[in-house]
Amino acid sequence: MSIAEVPLIVRALTRNRVIASILLVQVLVATACVTNLAFLLSERLGTLTYKTGLEEANLGVIETEYLGPAAANPAASIRTDLEAIRQQPGVEQVVAAESLPLSQRSWSVGFTNKVLEGNDISGIVEAEPTVYTASSPAVQVLGLTLVAGRDLSAGAFVPMEAGADYAGLYKASEAVVSQALADKLFPEGGAVGKFLYADAQHPIQVVGIVKTLSRPVLKTDADNDMSLILPLIPDGPRVMFAIRAADGRVADVIASSEATLSQRDANRTIARSTSFRELRADYFRHDQTMAIMFLSSGLALLVVTATGVYGLASFWVRKRYRQIGIRRALGARKSDILRYFLVENLILTATGSVVGTVLAIGLNMAVARYYEVARIETPFLAIGVLTVLLLGQAAAFVPARRAAKEAPVAILRSA
Repeated sequence: MSIAEVPLIVRALTRNRVIASILLVQVLVATACVTNLAFLLSERLGTLTYKTGLEEANLGVIETEYLGPAAANPAASIRTDLEAIRQQPGVEQVVAAESLPLSQRSWSVGFTNKVLEGNDISGIVEAEPTVYTASSPAVQVLGLTLVAGRDLSAGAFVPMEAGADYAGLYKASEAVVSQALADKLFPEGGAVGKFLYADAQHPIQVVGIVKTLSRPVLKTDADNDMSLILPLIPDGPRVMFAIRAADGRVADVIASSEATLSQRDANRTIARSTSFRELRADYFRHDQTMAIMFLSSGLALLVVTATGVYGLASFWVRKRYRQIGIRRALGARKSDILRYFLVENLILTATGSVVGTVLAIGLNMAVARYYEVARIETPFLAIGVLTVLLLGQAAAFVPARRAAKEAPVAILRSA
């Protein structure tokens, strides 16, 4: 078979418009849907594997809210609870925190790289990171990776003053920032030792940079590592305890710590008592469900497409048995018959895939207007086209090979 026969195949297809049109529509719909499903699945898998920056193994979390007498002096209650948790077997260290990554409790503050003087904004870079407040030693307990500088010094910790509209923010003197925040505010580098300014007025010195520190609630605008830790000791009625347990003992530590806290104060509520890995799984449960749904839908669509192509190819081959028998009788080889039908199928699937790619882009743009979905990337378009092409060829191969193998007399008799 030569290239010159391709126009003949195209003309033959135009004489069988119904079957060709059905196959074409099936392929273009499959391409559009599979491409978008693959892209959405990739996004979900990227979210599920997102790095928080914490050493999540052997890290436990207990979130409690003080009621009654304990709520009258939360700072004292937190200090007592910290000491009680430290006494539990298997506890290596514990800190009190207002929030943690993926905890869905967020506090954001505007920071600049320079103090704002009047209306002069020249050279000012602004960011609005998540502010984590915690007792000492936060970086160590959370297992964050320092890439420059040091941890917060013990003498830098001051009360958060939650009851006074978080006035402790303006008394903080040190900060450990994420690499993303350091790059944002100080693109020239050398952030350690420099000052950032809360509300563009109050200076806080950067003493350390951690590789990654994600937000409590992940967003879709790619600044999820824009965070910092201030040496502010939580003193509000609701607090989280981050507990670093000995290897393999996090479940026992959480159970004993929860029991001790409940025994100390029966009036308190414990909103969360879990390992950080379980907290992570709960946060991403919806994304995991969606990933499974996208994967299942994509596979099901591919199976349906393959079945449809196989059925139409079988019907088409059967319909032209007499033509095949005559060609075989005139000297056409088995490979010629096989190649003819595969090229015919390739023309249809390639055309359907190209149109389906345009439809995939349009579908993605339509969805992006109403939901937080990124624009589909070119590699996924190529993957969708290639997958459908290979699937179409594989599905058409069986009936084409069957027709090519049969003897000319048998073909003419069955026609």
